[in-house]
Amino acid sequence: MNLVYLLICTTGLIAGTPEHCAVYELRPQYEMTQDVITEKVDRICAKAHEASAKYGGKVTKCETIDNEAKREFDITATRFLPTARAF
Repeated sequence: MNLVYLLICTTGLIAGTPEHCAVYELRPQYEMTQDVITEKVDRICAKAHEASAKYGGKVTKCETIDNEAKREFDITATRFLPTARAF
C-alpha cells in the first residue's frame, strides 16, 4: 500500500501572520480505492478547518501531494511534524 502525503497549512486571522505548513504521512490500514482515500482526506481537512477556526486561525491549504513535492517540502520546511495515523 502506498502512503498518502497530506499537506496542511495554517495561518492566523491577523493580516501578515506567517503561514505554517506540515506534511502528514497517512498510512492506509487496508487496500483503499481512490474514492475512499478522497473521502477520508476530505474529512480530515474539514476537521482541520474546524480546529483551526476554534483556536483563532484558518487553514490555507489542505491537499494531498506526491512524494516529490514532499521531498521538496522537507528540504525547505522550518519544521516537520511527525507521522499521523489518521486512517
